[in-house]
Amino acid sequence: MKHSSSFRLSVLGRVPDSASGTSTPKYKEVTQNKEAVETEGIRIIRLEECIYFTNIGNLKYALHRIEMYGDATAHPSEPRSRPLVRGIILNLKNVPTMDSSALESLVELVDKYKRQRVQVGLVKIRRVFKEKMLRSGMPISVFDNSIHDSVLRLTRVSNVNDEQSGV
Repeated sequence: MKHSSSFRLSVLGRVPDSASGTSTPKYKEVTQNKEAVETEGIRIIRLEECIYFTNIGNLKYALHRIEMYGDATAHPSEPRSRPLVRGIILNLKNVPTMDSSALESLVELVDKYKRQRVQVGLVKIRRVFKEKMLRSGMPISVFDNSIHDSVLRLTRVSNVNDEQSGV
């Protein structure tokens, strides 16, 4: 039960174009790639395993710690070390299975972020999960074709929101 309730994830950052060797932006794990740079105000998180009712709570807690401290392993007593998160991108490429309670929880999580004015992007999601999420009320606007498309959309939306609020 302990292993089924834990959750592994990775924070991704953009690798400079010269380091990736292509014109298409690449995003790599920041702890494994020193050249990977996080996008200011946006956290890109790759989920690394199945999502079930037994580990969805731990996933939510890890996401909260990343929002607050920039790292899922940070202790809650530490001071906030990052600016407020304006966008969260979840890369679901490495999620082979997801049960119905986890699907519903992700729909609720996106709704919570929306109420907090945090933009969300879901990328590299299996078609079957996307179809189920759409049927559960997930807005189609959160799905993007690539991490970079999602970064561009979230940055554009954040800039519009800043202009409207006078920031």
